[in-house]
Amino acid sequence: MCPQPKRKDPDDLFELNIKLIKLLNPEKTKHIGITGGEPTVIGDKLIDLIENCKKHCKKTSITLLTNGIKFKELEYTRKLSQINHHDLVICIPLYADNDTEHDTIVGRKGSFYETVKGIHNMALFQQKIEVRTVIHKLNYKRLL
Repeated sequence: MCPQPKRKDPDDLFELNIKLIKLLNPEKTKHIGITGGEPTVIGDKLIDLIENCKKHCKKTSITLLTNGIKFKELEYTRKLSQINHHDLVICIPLYADNDTEHDTIVGRKGSFYETVKGIHNMALFQQKIEVRTVIHKLNYKRLL
């Protein structure tokens, strides 16, 4: 579902992103968007990236675009919440209101329940969540 073409990222991409964050003007940088591919595939490095954003751009808001599946892991969700970022919004798409259609659109059985579990865990830790409804030719007929 990601609009980015699949490709192998450079091995030093994480380090490059940390350097870029340090170059940002903290007074003028109002917002940072983190997306991918799927940004959670880098695991704890994503936690480090957000911590660096908080450290170097204290007033900057962050939007994290993710499928939310990694957050089904309670410990991973706990690590993210412990950053205690003042304005981090986790944006998670649901492609349908039921598992069959969502899983078909995503292309992976079980993804609906994994995503919902991730949303639930985010709510447990009182994280800001934006659930995105993605409408396209495979799901629009369910709308009245």
